[in-house]
Amino acid sequence: MFALAVVVGTIGLVDSLNPSTVGPAVVIATGKRAVGQLIAFTVGVFVVLLVGGLLLVLGPGQALLGALPQLSPEAKHIAELAGGVVLISLAVAAWVGRRRLARDLTRDRDGRFGAGVLPGFGLGAGIMAVELPTALPLFAAVAAILGADVGTPAQIILICIYDIAFILPLLVIIAVRSWAGCEPAGALVRMRGWIGRRAGAIVSSVLTAAGSGLLGLGIAGFA
Repeated sequence: MFALAVVVGTIGLVDSLNPSTVGPAVVIATGKRAVGQLIAFTVGVFVVLLVGGLLLVLGPGQALLGALPQLSPEAKHIAELAGGVVLISLAVAAWVGRRRLARDLTRDRDGRFGAGVLPGFGLGAGIMAVELPTALPLFAAVAAILGADVGTPAQIILICIYDIAFILPLLVIIAVRSWAGCEPAGALVRMRGWIGRRAGAIVSSVLTAAGSGLLGLGIAGFA
């Protein structure tokens, strides 16, 4: 359970460096009275991601898993090895594309979002609703959860771990905005620049660690 929680949380952390959520959050944070709207934005992201993950784990995901033949231990270990190879391949791709990721995260974005809690919640929920059909990291986390021999309460906890890891950068932005008070721009721009410059290396390192963990589980299974 602990190893699975680490893998799921790691996938969520990698997915959290998402310009579609980090970018709008930084823009919101530069406005006046932004903390409430940031909290609403983050709640909107979390709620839609949580509902989507639970539907996959407790709804159609379980049905699809039940329609498949029971996997043998050898097949599970092969899947772990394959997953490790895929994650390490993604780590290489993240490293190669680190400059493009930095540009996406540090690019200035024009325009302001409507003030208020409801617009913030709607924006966060809307972004996640659009992103869910192509949320490959979430699908990978769900596949790992469904492939493990854990009960429904543990599955719910694992989905929550993924979601909390995903919104972690948004929580950091809320904390920075609250701490900065009336002069948020400098601190937030510096934070966005710091994340952007190091995002590729961070994502690559985390993916390598997760991939190595899966490879280790697969190899240990055959030992």
